[in-house]
Amino acid sequence: MAYCGPQVGKGLIPHGGLETPQPEVEVGAGMESNSEGASPEPCIAHPAVVKVEKEKVDQNPEESQDIQALQKELEEFAKLLKQKRINLGYTQADVGLTLGVLFRKVFSQTTICRFEALQLSFQNMCKLRPLLQKWVEEADKNENLQEKCKAETLLQARKRKRTSFENRVRGNLEKMFLQCPKPTLQQISHIAEQLGLEKDVVRVWF
Repeated sequence: MAYCGPQVGKGLIPHGGLETPQPEVEVGAGMESNSEGASPEPCIAHPAVVKVEKEKVDQNPEESQDIQALQKELEEFAKLLKQKRINLGYTQADVGLTLGVLFRKVFSQTTICRFEALQLSFQNMCKLRPLLQKWVEEADKNENLQEKCKAETLLQARKRKRTSFENRVRGNLEKMFLQCPKPTLQQISHIAEQLGLEKDVVRVWF
């Protein structure tokens, strides 16, 4: 079980400007779905320590009041997001995936967890809020959003499987090349059968 405690100085995981793709999750390291309690990496936030990190900048009284007001808004929105997510049956990973459906930017379960727990930097909280606000609006009016989330989960899983397969095949071809740089047609047919590839693919590779 992963504990999302305060991590000072750390912000969003970079990908498309905010976070990097997970070799998965990778979204994500297995993708979480189903129900709230089924999430492999539940986020446990301690009420006594959860807070938005304050930027160390010189502020005049008016700026300080504006930032405090914005921090209060972020705290209220984080509560709303968590409540809405749970009521609609989404996990934190589901939210990250549906952001990918909506904005072509998939976010990790950890990022959503840290947002809800107010453990991102103030700047990154502000950057992520508009996207999550849009998610709340779409989740309210779009009954098909969860179906799109499931489709995205399958797509990500297929991509990981394909990448793994391609790496394995390439590794085997390289080993065979070292053993026999110029295979005969019969050997090419045998290699293709072994690796489940077309003979022409193997022939061109060698």
